Amino acid sequence: MVDEIVKLKDFVPLFQSILWLIVLLFFLLVFRKSIKTLLKALEHRIGKGSSVKIGPIELGEEITKLEYVDEKKGGKIAIGDEGKQREEHRKQLYANNDGLFLTHILIPTEQKENEYEIFIYLLGHKNRKMNDIKNTEFFFGHMWGNKIFQGSKKDGLIGVRTSAYAPFLCTCCVKLKNENEIILDRYIDFEMGKIVRNLTTAST
Repeated sequence: MVDEIVKLKDFVPLFQSILWLIVLLFFLLVFRKSIKTLLKALEHRIGKGSSVKIGPIELGEEITKLEYVDEKKGGKIAIGDEGKQREEHRKQLYANNDGLFLTHILIPTEQKENEYEIFIYLLGHKNRKMNDIKNTEFFFGHMWGNKIFQGSKKDGLIGVRTSAYAPFLCTCCVKLKNENEIILDRYIDFEMGKIVRNLTTAST
């Protein structure tokens, strides 16, 4: 009997996940009309250029005044040589990077001298695999002593973790197993910082 109870304990996390999924589906089914109405109201408000606040998340009027664009309306169709040049430029960027790009996320840090803990890592466009990458070298400039930091491979991610008190430019030399090298760069901005901090504060 004890052995059976011990075995059942192993399935508790699974049962909890299933229960949360059922509750979420029930919530979506019962309140789907209200959610749809809320989303339409938010879309209308953002379209008017008003600030929007949902709980701890707030988008200021400066952001919401940016013009919304999509493929169905607005914009100028790039035709002829201009269209070819624009599309060729995009394709060339994909090719130059070999389908690899840098991205980053950040969270508040407990270090008093810095603002955020930052995770900088590689992303492959579409189905680009990472198994041909030999190593990566990250460089942040003089504030990091002009040092080169080797990226680490953890659970499918290739990148580094650091902290900073202000935005900075990151460059990365990706060395492939075929001896080719790719130079990537990304501006490590703090634009999502306010939302991240508000969410963190609300959850504590």
